[in-house]
Amino acid sequence: MIALLWLGVVVPPIIDGSIIPKQVQHYTTLIVQAFDLGLLLPAAFVIGILTIKKNPLGYLLITIYMIFLSILMTALVSKILFMANFGANVVPVIFIIPVITIVSITFSVILLKNIK
Repeated sequence: MIALLWLGVVVPPIIDGSIIPKQVQHYTTLIVQAFDLGLLLPAAFVIGILTIKKNPLGYLLITIYMIFLSILMTALVSKILFMANFGANVVPVIFIIPVITIVSITFSVILLKNIK
């Protein structure tokens, strides 16, 4: 979901030839999108593959990653709510991010309950 959300910001300017997304504003980089697409999502895929293969490192990393994701998404929901309060357009993230937050918190609780 996040990859599609951020690729929806990054790809259209490349296709229409403007190259630079309007969300860049006065910055040089879309840092959130860069971290998500370049670091966090690839890490999630690697950790997921390790966990599916029942690799002990996968179990360790998925617990850490899910707790990190829970904290990050909770902060992001707060940010989105404050942005909406100030009149910013928060669609579609107002629907996507809370779902990811609930899922990550649920998985974190399940993982922590099953530690032996």
